[in-house]
Amino acid sequence: MGEAEIERLLREASAAHAVYEKETLGGVRDERWAEWYARHMLEHGANSIEGWPGGARTREGAAALLARADESHRANAPHEDWPVYYARYILGGEGLT
Repeated sequence: MGEAEIERLLREASAAHAVYEKETLGGVRDERWAEWYARHMLEHGANSIEGWPGGARTREGAAALLARADESHRANAPHEDWPVYYARYILGGEGLT
C-alpha cells in the first residue's frame, strides 16, 4: 500500500512541478527540484504513509532522500519507470541512518 501511495505522490508532484517550471521559472530546468518535490510531498501527506522513513520527515531529509533515489535510479535502472523505482527505494530505507 505504501509504495503505491508514494508513487502517486511522486506523479502528482511531477505534474505540479512541470507547471512550476513552465510558469514560474519560464521553462528553465529547476536544479533544486528535490527540495520542491520534498515540500510538495510532505504537504500532501507523505509523512502519514506507512513506511515513510523517519529520516525523511523534514524537507531537508526528504529532499536528500529524493536526490539519492534519483542518483540510484540513473546508475542502476535508468529504463525503469522512475516513480516506481523511487517508491521502492524510499521504502527500502536506502541511505538513511
